[in-house]
Amino acid sequence: MRCSPSACCIATGIAALGAIFQSVISSDVDKQLAHTPLAARSGEIADAIAGGGAQQVIANTPEDIRGQVQHSIAVVFTSALDDILLVGAIVALAGAVLALALVRQRDFNPQPVGAVVAPAAEG
Repeated sequence: MRCSPSACCIATGIAALGAIFQSVISSDVDKQLAHTPLAARSGEIADAIAGGGAQQVIANTPEDIRGQVQHSIAVVFTSALDDILLVGAIVALAGAVLALALVRQRDFNPQPVGAVVAPAAEG
């Protein structure tokens, strides 16, 4: 199955943002859980959070540290989301700047206000 260049770019962008998200979650979970009994399982917990299983992690956490783990998950998820939104904003800004710089003025076809555009002739 072939994909168009724009579809491939979108898929690559989504994969890149997902990789950033996973990476930030993995590194931040290690930091957040470093001094808890769950430190040895931080990799599994990071995978579960990135895969949408945060509620299961919280439910399976011992009662005495559940609040700390819940707070850590919120901090980690927010941090990862901040990072991918920042990357998306930078890419959007770069695209806007490139569009302004690369589109030539003569490529614009100004129409007078109220002008009626004739349909293209079929051939």
